[in-house]
Amino acid sequence: MNYHIVKPEDTIYTIAQMYNISIETILKANPEINPNMLTMGQIISIPLAPKEECPPGTFPYMIKKGDTLYLIARKNHIPLSLLIRSNPNVNPNNLTVGDVLCIPKYWDDYKSELYKITFKYPSSWEKVEENYYEGATGYFIVSVINSDLPTDEICKEEAYQNLNPYGLDPNIRNIKIGNQEGCLIMPSKDQSKEMDNQAALIVKYPKPININEIEYNHLIIWAEKNHIQGIKNTLRFI
Repeated sequence: MNYHIVKPEDTIYTIAQMYNISIETILKANPEINPNMLTMGQIISIPLAPKEECPPGTFPYMIKKGDTLYLIARKNHIPLSLLIRSNPNVNPNNLTVGDVLCIPKYWDDYKSELYKITFKYPSSWEKVEENYYEGATGYFIVSVINSDLPTDEICKEEAYQNLNPYGLDPNIRNIKIGNQEGCLIMPSKDQSKEMDNQAALIVKYPKPININEIEYNHLIIWAEKNHIQGIKNTLRFI
């Protein structure tokens, strides 16, 4: 059991969000409190799942009102099938508020001061070089582009190279990371098998970065097509 001391800006909702538990769980553990009249300095009991409930390689998540396995998997950027396999005693169609799920550690954090970025990648992948990781399920390679062309033209140049690394008819999707314009390049079905399902993510930097006294204004990440979206969803500039 943990304890929370109420601060002036606290509400029962923000406290529940802070500890990743439901309002109902807090009220059940604190039947004497009025959720609409919290007092500064008031002590609230916070029931938390003990760490030993989940095996190594996972972490506990307490089910909140409105949760579904799909939403929990999406929030943690893991496959729904993996979440279900990791919790064989849980009925996917009848979740109970306050019960604990074990979330498998599926992603690690890649952080590069050189490229000024951070994003998540599958934890089973291993470092080959500073900008290159790979594993049984895929890979990623980070690099930069120095070009005066607009972002959409850079994307087209990458997608339609003479050697057709993305096939003859790649799909270019315009995206934004924060306020930064970019694109996803997804390969067509005729992509060469030698390219290992390579897709690409190109994003314009908020401001150019300097590497070895050369300025670069665009980031490019090559990755296996089934993981490029997860990298894109977690990419942040630092």
